[in-house]
Amino acid sequence: MGSQQDEIERLKRLRERQLSDRDPRKRDKRFQYRVSQRPPKKLRFQEILKDIPSKWWGMIIGGVLGLALAIVLHLAMGEKAPWIQYVGIILFLGLVVLGRLLGAAVSWREEDHDKLVKRW
Repeated sequence: MGSQQDEIERLKRLRERQLSDRDPRKRDKRFQYRVSQRPPKKLRFQEILKDIPSKWWGMIIGGVLGLALAIVLHLAMGEKAPWIQYVGIILFLGLVVLGRLLGAAVSWREEDHDKLVKRW
């Protein structure tokens, strides 16, 4: 009688172990524990700059170049040509647009190609 009772207890323990192994929350608990034990990653300025898409880099660089050229043109022409302000604005906006186009061309292979090809 004792061995039959031992067998029943063994089967109960085996069943409990199998149920605990199939517990879907067990994996989530392990993951949450692992994540909570990691030290927080330090955010660096270089990593932030790497995350800026090349489209925006093109616009920024184009805007800076356009502004620099507009200032140089304004200083070179001075008061001789009152229309030089409009040329500077057009030059600035034109280089921003050109920078955006060049930046988009650079990033096209990386991210936009999938959007363009997969239209379905």
